[in-house]
Amino acid sequence: MDEEPNSDKTEIRQVRSFNAIMCDVKRGSFLSSFQGLRVLSMESCRLMNTCHYHLENLGRLLQLRYLGLLETPITELLEEIGNLRFLQVLELRKIGIKELPQSVGQLRLLKCLCLPTDFTGAPGWIGNLVLLEELLLPYVSLEIVKELAKLTELRDTTRHTPWSHGRF
Repeated sequence: MDEEPNSDKTEIRQVRSFNAIMCDVKRGSFLSSFQGLRVLSMESCRLMNTCHYHLENLGRLLQLRYLGLLETPITELLEEIGNLRFLQVLELRKIGIKELPQSVGQLRLLKCLCLPTDFTGAPGWIGNLVLLEELLLPYVSLEIVKELAKLTELRDTTRHTPWSHGRF
């Protein structure tokens, strides 16, 4: 994936689901063409020629419902992720993100949030996600427990460690 798609050649704007597995992504800006995308899944992809390892234009995917980044070296999600008002699933596993921007707390329709094992941020915004049903956490602190008390729809909370998986 190294060139911007040409709308004359493909109807990329109409693509609703994009799954990339073990791909070399040469430009983080490739997302700008997917205006109607509802599902974006990138698994074991390598980002080439980018120094920040983040996905540009992610916040422009206004119809996105599912964002899955698995074993892909993303080290930063930009504040614009808060623009994804319809996002219901945010799955971040085995990636380099240690903190998420505060704007994730604006994702009011989020039902599932899977945080990476090396996540160290204290998500004080997690209590804003009142529709959250499933939550995968790398650790639990008193601050997080206080936030969890606000989540009345929460059905499945799992704490994961590098050596085991455990439910609260």
